[in-house]
Amino acid sequence: MIFVLAVAAAVLSKRYLGAKEHTRTIYGCFDTICTITTYSSSDKTEEYENLLRDAELKFSAYNPQSEIYRLNSDLYAELSPDTVSLLCDAVTYSNLLSDYFDITLNPVCLLWQEAEKNSVLPLNIDSALSLKGTENVYIDIDSNYAKILKEGASITLGAIAKGYVTDRIVQKMRANGETSALINLGGNIYAYGLKNNSSAWQIGIRDPKSDENSSAAIVEASNISIVTSGAYQRGFELDGKWYHHIIDPKTGYPAENGIISATAVGSKSELCDILSTAMYVAGVENAFRLAEEYGIDAIIITDNTIYYSKGLEGKIKPSGNNYNFVLYQAVQ
Repeated sequence: MIFVLAVAAAVLSKRYLGAKEHTRTIYGCFDTICTITTYSSSDKTEEYENLLRDAELKFSAYNPQSEIYRLNSDLYAELSPDTVSLLCDAVTYSNLLSDYFDITLNPVCLLWQEAEKNSVLPLNIDSALSLKGTENVYIDIDSNYAKILKEGASITLGAIAKGYVTDRIVQKMRANGETSALINLGGNIYAYGLKNNSSAWQIGIRDPKSDENSSAAIVEASNISIVTSGAYQRGFELDGKWYHHIIDPKTGYPAENGIISATAVGSKSELCDILSTAMYVAGVENAFRLAEEYGIDAIIITDNTIYYSKGLEGKIKPSGNNYNFVLYQAVQ
């Protein structure tokens, strides 16, 4: 659901003599293209791919072999400990951020997917909205199973799953003694360590009004996750209006508040994944309030301005002249 341009140089320093670049491109996971690059003497990227494919078989709402797909279709599923852990996190944040993030919004999302296929606006939005609510999800953490308690209700982990598995890959990299890597799960970025020339990674934030190879800003990053949600990423045009995929849980329609891109920057990719979506829905002022509340940094792009939080001072710079570049300060 997010796309961030990663800009990295593969220049070897004396410190990393003997290290080689190992890049693995992975298709068929979470409906996106993923790449994992490490700089080390041995190639362990297959291990990280295996973690990603395992997550797809557990968390996808659209893969018939996955645990979440079975939960949605059968209203009951035995779950792996990983899925129980992620589902508990997802329910917790859905309760905390219910106006902006809600995994039980899946019936509405399915209506919009059908609308895109048929090139017609969805009907019965209100009926689909009546099916949302975390009270419709029961999780037994001792016996590792879950139930959907309301007929027609269902869940999607699309705004949290890639962040969760990114954090698991980072844990595995640490256990393997990796020193330099870049994870890109369809735009969910984690810059691990330093570039091979011992400087911070330079991560480009895509310009939402330009092509996918253009960046609006560059962020210096080390041991940090950068996750972006944008209206440009997925959607369809009907009668001259663009309907994107980021749905406001309050209305059941694509969020409209002046934001065209919201980026969360923090140490935990799962939290950044959640908050990039929540901030997009929340609007500029509430986006920065959420960033402060949850201890992350934010980059919010509107039609003519890039706003960034104070924690990014000295770490972010504009790329091009398409936007005003403003340090956000809350109105007192």
